Amino acid sequence: MANVGRRGVRRLRELAACAAESKPFLTQAAPATDSDAAVVAVAAAKATTETKWKGNQGMNDINQAPAGEAGSEDRTIAMLTHLSGILFGFIVPLIIWLINKDKPEKAYLIDQSKEALNFNITLLLVYVALFVLTVVTLGLASPLTLLVWLGSIVLFIIAGLKANGGATYRYPVALRLIK
Repeated sequence: MANVGRRGVRRLRELAACAAESKPFLTQAAPATDSDAAVVAVAAAKATTETKWKGNQGMNDINQAPAGEAGSEDRTIAMLTHLSGILFGFIVPLIIWLINKDKPEKAYLIDQSKEALNFNITLLLVYVALFVLTVVTLGLASPLTLLVWLGSIVLFIIAGLKANGGATYRYPVALRLIK
């Protein structure tokens, strides 16, 4: 990157100007060298990551929200909502969602409480199925319950950390019952 050249620097400046004005960046010719192409690619990636967050966009698991989007209080409550699943199950996410569901300024908190609620309902269904399976197999399925419990604790902690950082978190295995 040290040997970028004038053409790469010029294209980088053009790209930065286009990104600042929210215009598409179109060039007449292809980059002259691989280093020019690398500079343009890095600048394009940086410009796209600096675009404003608009909620859940597509299939991304984690979208980083800007600092002004979710306040510190909302992030802390979202973290506690995820972590509360360890002890209280779906009760705390349900209460948080019901309290805030009609407040558009709490969009981040609503989204995270719905996600925690969906995951906790999914866990409840899995535990019921595992209980039935354990009874039918005379206890042979009980280690699965322990594995599900340990996995859920790990996912609760990951979700809490991501929520505290301001990122929207999607559990990898959750039925989306509350939309």
